[in-house]
Amino acid sequence: MKKKSLTMMAGASLAAVALAIAPLAPAQAADPGVWGVWDAIPLLTANDHANTIKFGNALVPDATFDITGSQSPTGVEVLNVTDEDEWFTSETPIGAVFGANGPSATNNFLKITSSDGTSTDNILTVTFAAPTKAGNLGFAVSDLDTDHVTVSALDASGGAVSGADLLGSANSTAAFNFCNVTDPPGGCSDTDVPTVSTNADNVVATGGQSSSDG
Repeated sequence: MKKKSLTMMAGASLAAVALAIAPLAPAQAADPGVWGVWDAIPLLTANDHANTIKFGNALVPDATFDITGSQSPTGVEVLNVTDEDEWFTSETPIGAVFGANGPSATNNFLKITSSDGTSTDNILTVTFAAPTKAGNLGFAVSDLDTDHVTVSALDASGGAVSGADLLGSANSTAAFNFCNVTDPPGGCSDTDVPTVSTNADNVVATGGQSSSDG
């Protein structure tokens, strides 16, 4: 199965999103993955932000992304993981597959926030220029706190991807905390782990109390 469009819908705030893709060629399956670089976001309207994600690998399709629902024009930022003290080391489940995404000065960190108490969801939609091969795309949402994120996707024919296929090989390691490693980022202070549930056509992750959930 091939996935083309990925949508994430969060509660009050979807703090950080990182995308990683492995090369499509079987011969390169053992090579480190490629972390997407989020281009700076031009403000279209107060509640609409969009630009592109580039992976710097001819075998990996680039993507566009669009964000709606943010309560503030300053609520969407493209940052680097070092400045935010939030990254995934090679000890984390996603870092073990795609390689660590930090420390790094590269803009591979998309931060989305909303006003406290808002009932409006933030919706992030990522659309790839071409379908990505199943098993080669990974994504991580960090700093969920007490919020939640719902992830859904469409395949190349426009059909919904099942929650089980979305979870894929992550299975029991889908929820983790990037602080629970030997050499954690400087911003770590807790080891709460979010909960993840798989539904017919989406996956839902709900954070704990810590600001360091990953």
